[in-house]
Amino acid sequence: MSQSPKIEKKPRSKKKSTKVQKPVIAAIGIGLVSMIFMLSRHASETKKVSLAGRAERRPVEVKRSNISIEEPSRTSNAEVIQSRKNAAIESEFGIDHRAAELIGGNVSLRLKIAIQKLWCKAGDLDTIRQTLLEPSSDPLLISIEDLSNKSFIKSFPVKVKDLSGEPTYTVMWPQHDSALLGIYICSDFLKSGKCGSKASLTHQKLSDLSMGPKKGKKDYIFYYQTVFYHNGELKIFDRNSVDDRRRDDIEHYFTAVENIDSDTMKQSESLSTVLHSTRLKFEDGLIVVTLPANDLRCLDSKKLE
Repeated sequence: MSQSPKIEKKPRSKKKSTKVQKPVIAAIGIGLVSMIFMLSRHASETKKVSLAGRAERRPVEVKRSNISIEEPSRTSNAEVIQSRKNAAIESEFGIDHRAAELIGGNVSLRLKIAIQKLWCKAGDLDTIRQTLLEPSSDPLLISIEDLSNKSFIKSFPVKVKDLSGEPTYTVMWPQHDSALLGIYICSDFLKSGKCGSKASLTHQKLSDLSMGPKKGKKDYIFYYQTVFYHNGELKIFDRNSVDDRRRDDIEHYFTAVENIDSDTMKQSESLSTVLHSTRLKFEDGLIVVTLPANDLRCLDSKKLE
């Protein structure tokens, strides 16, 4: 019997292995592409940073301006310091000021007499009544006198009874750079028409004199206060509130800042310390002269007791 020829069996191809290798190869390819892209991008960014760094290191040209800045002068600093000191002094001593009313080159000063009623206590008006021999007819003066320029004096004759009506007076004062104006109330038996040269006593001494024997007619100052003028401003302050130890400070302020003569200022201060008159006030464009007086109702209440 003849044998049939053997048929050789070919080995089966590993199709399964091929199928597995394809995805792996694809993944490797994608990874390589990504790596190349990342390296390329990193190189690009490094180049940009390098260029930016070079740009930052370039010298910057600064254009110079022609504007010159001056250093603050010592004078201006001194003026600022002095101005602050002056403001502190004005606040401490109660210095009040307002713009002067100018009319035709003159300063208009409008005065008003005001009565301040006291309960069962004598005041300036009571001293005036007691001192004058005949208050209803004896002459009394309200006088405004320029103590810096002795040539200006403006006075108004008035009776004591008229003061209770709180009259007003207007004075046109020919202004100049700086001035110390005295506002007086005095007796004027000798018809001098001014107050500045008359004698001054404390109100207690005047009251004591009025209780003693009459020794003839002698003129006295009953009220004195001051108005300062400088650079278009009027200034007033309460001398009674200034301690005697600070007198030099207030005198220095008005002589150095307001340009008031030192001797004139000292004479004014001397009279102020004798009379201790109630301070002036600015009120609705008026300079108010206040005269304390005993309230007449106190006398009525005493009669009923």
